[in-house]
Amino acid sequence: MSACSQTGNDPESVTKLEETSLLPEEENIDSLAARQLVSDGLPAKDFGGDRFLIATQTRMIDDVYVENLTGDVIIDTVYARNMAIEDRFNVKFSSIDGIYTQLNSMLEKAVLANDDFCDLFFGQAYYTCGIAMKDLLLNWYLVPHINFAQPWWARSSVDDLTYNNKAFIVIGDFSLSAMYATYCMYYDKVVAEDYGITDMYGTVSEGKWTIDKLSELTKDVYRDLNGDGVKDIGDYYGFATDPWSNISAYLYAFDNPVMSKDSAGVPRLAVKTDKINSIVDKLRDLCYENAGSYFDMSYKGAHGYAEGLSQDMFQKGSVLFANGYLQMSVSHFRNVENEYGIIPYPKWNEAQPNYHSNADGFHGILALPKNAVDLDKIGVITEALCAESWKSVLPKYYDVALKVKGARDEESIAMIDLIMDGRVFDFGYFYDNDRGMAGVLVQMIQNRNTGFETYYAANEGKVMAHYNSVLEIFEKGDS
Repeated sequence: MSACSQTGNDPESVTKLEETSLLPEEENIDSLAARQLVSDGLPAKDFGGDRFLIATQTRMIDDVYVENLTGDVIIDTVYARNMAIEDRFNVKFSSIDGIYTQLNSMLEKAVLANDDFCDLFFGQAYYTCGIAMKDLLLNWYLVPHINFAQPWWARSSVDDLTYNNKAFIVIGDFSLSAMYATYCMYYDKVVAEDYGITDMYGTVSEGKWTIDKLSELTKDVYRDLNGDGVKDIGDYYGFATDPWSNISAYLYAFDNPVMSKDSAGVPRLAVKTDKINSIVDKLRDLCYENAGSYFDMSYKGAHGYAEGLSQDMFQKGSVLFANGYLQMSVSHFRNVENEYGIIPYPKWNEAQPNYHSNADGFHGILALPKNAVDLDKIGVITEALCAESWKSVLPKYYDVALKVKGARDEESIAMIDLIMDGRVFDFGYFYDNDRGMAGVLVQMIQNRNTGFETYYAANEGKVMAHYNSVLEIFEKGDS
């Protein structure tokens, strides 16, 4: 690939590239052996034992830096990846971690004081944009050796998060969490059979898995398990969802992103579409009017608010279909008694070509302090981390942890591939900073509000002002 040079990427070339196979044609793209044959194209370098410091969220430290082998297949693969890169380029990894608010504050103070904070910032996806808006992050297209044409960089993140030849946050396979935070839907295969639902995978494959189909299959699924005559969390339901980001994911499932690029390549507010009113109506009806749905704003999960409702219900076997994300199959559902399946979020209608999803905003993204100095080292090591994660860590998590330990059947494995192929990284979501439109569905559904036009008219001005201020950072004359 000739999409990058020693002085950085050529955005015009990179963003127009199709995802052509870089693997040998006779090999399967899921084959670990085939991935090993793909060259990262990096030059031989000796960095003289220099440190490479990564700042990361504490919750993701095991994805980034591991001091010793533990016997856990994923953690040990991360350890082996880091050791291989240390040996190859003569560097020494170290890390600093904290909650994302602490990390953001530390980076901001360091850049303003022109102090050396870290070599790579592994920030929280949803809120790192706040740092970018303060003009404190470096444009990734200035970093040599970063080749966004390679398969270890998320295609949508390159296409949709680049504007005016700039990208301040990017997503590569070093960000393992961007995979396991991807939204999906779980269903109980045993109970599905009881209700005559016999071929969900066929429904998905035939393009018939839609919001209307979800409503149809769940509307009559209800059992008063505790016998109190009241619909409450002690009963069995056809569908359950958290009232937070799980709801926002339907924007992407229905191919209705917050922002999209116009013909000139400029990100524009695009959430107001011909179907947005119907989207709000149907989701409201699904959550509140569907007799088989459970939607409870008063539920208090482990974090003290209504997060984890659908996860907890599915884990204890009290719901047929539940929204969730891929990690739950490993972290929470390993001991679920009944066989279950993993499928994508439904489409808007059968005419929609593809299934889509997004990743929850807790996942990690890659960013650089604006005062980063040794870009040659940063470029080489970051590219190597993403490449080696794609070659070794991701297959271990994806093929071993998810597909073997988590997914219960071969067809679910194909569904995971389908979900990953449809991931969307929306400019309007990443640069929302709680001032955009990324939470519009959450607000509308939580408040049982179907008056989208009124909501949009009341908020359009301040939302446009926010996103215009974001675009101004990208449009500044400096690189």
